Amino acid sequence: MHTPLFCEWELTRACNLRCPHCSAGARARAPQELDGREALEVASQIIDIGCAAVSMTGGEPLLHPEWEAVAANLTRNGVAVSVLSNGWAIDRAMAHRLREAGVSEVVLSFDGLEALHDRVRNQPGAYRRALAALHGLRDAGVSVAVTTTLFRQTLDELPAIQELCQSLGIERWHLLLGKRPFDGIRGTMRCEFLRPADLRLLASRLRGLVCESGPQIILGDNVGSDRRSCEAGLSLFALDAEGNVKGCSAMPSRSSLLEGNVRRTELRAIWEAPQAFSYNRAFAVGQLAGKCGSCEHAAACRGGCHWSTDFASSAIDNRYCFARQVHAGPCRREAALGAAALVGLGLALTGCGHETRGANSPYGDGFSCGLEQQLKEPATPECKTLRDAIAECTMRCCMSRMVMPPDLRAECARKADEFKAKCAR
Repeated sequence: MHTPLFCEWELTRACNLRCPHCSAGARARAPQELDGREALEVASQIIDIGCAAVSMTGGEPLLHPEWEAVAANLTRNGVAVSVLSNGWAIDRAMAHRLREAGVSEVVLSFDGLEALHDRVRNQPGAYRRALAALHGLRDAGVSVAVTTTLFRQTLDELPAIQELCQSLGIERWHLLLGKRPFDGIRGTMRCEFLRPADLRLLASRLRGLVCESGPQIILGDNVGSDRRSCEAGLSLFALDAEGNVKGCSAMPSRSSLLEGNVRRTELRAIWEAPQAFSYNRAFAVGQLAGKCGSCEHAAACRGGCHWSTDFASSAIDNRYCFARQVHAGPCRREAALGAAALVGLGLALTGCGHETRGANSPYGDGFSCGLEQQLKEPATPECKTLRDAIAECTMRCCMSRMVMPPDLRAECARKADEFKAKCAR
């Protein structure tokens, strides 16, 4: 049985910005969006299935008229709630409302310094509004993280964004690949999407960033490596604004990718349906093609993030894999070192591997991993199995945004102790 640890909930498609690259197609509210009563009922069902954390997204989630009631209902019942916002609607009064609703963290978008951010967001003044929102949230006692959508123009500004985060006391910095929306760009796109080959330059930038003091860097699932697999339908699910259930929020709301609708079927029944999320629950290595099919990590990685493969074919060959693109660089020795560094950092970059969170963290105690990199050689089959189990624990910790059910956390801790006793260098 799969445990639904984390939910991405597109509360509304309404938005106060007009970002051309938005995968949600955010403009006005969707015609059949869940109303307040329906949203509260869905929140109760999320609580009932034991979901540990919910990320409210959009559009701009704060434009939904009942966001406050939904967030408060979840947090009162032990579900950690984060809000992904562009910051435009957050003044000091809104910041206090977020705190009173029990929101654990607000994740604000910063896609560059002022000129680049406003260009990406297609709105003059967007950067300054986001910065004012950040200060208001901090003053209100709400934890703030930053997310950056990566374009080719962003890469040169990553050190400056890191410095900005550090100067503002930001502890968590999410990095996501920008990608062409499945149903096309809206308006004029003023930045260039990263090509697979650009991952070599991104890898170089990341190696520099992680060597500096500053915020914890959390790589989005679409920033691929050969040790991270798609968790859609395994520990993660998403709800769109009209109540459709799918594997993750990056997936388009196509009928072939929808598992059901909460207006017609209860969430638990959708999650537990025998044929649900078959692209992951019934995955076979034979579905991988090309370099993915011949990769030594094929069984663990499963082709990485399905979003990166466009859902275009049942044969998965992910061109956005870090290891593949870095190894394909012009200087093989340097490229190999770069790939080894990134894979060695592995899930530590995603936020579960290189620090233990204290009791005051909005997400509770962190699960300290990274042990899989300490496997001594020659490795026994038992140790290899334990290594893979620990890597899976780390991934599930990250997918649940550092929130793990007590029984799963205890099992992961037991495996970690056994690995340290028998297998670690």
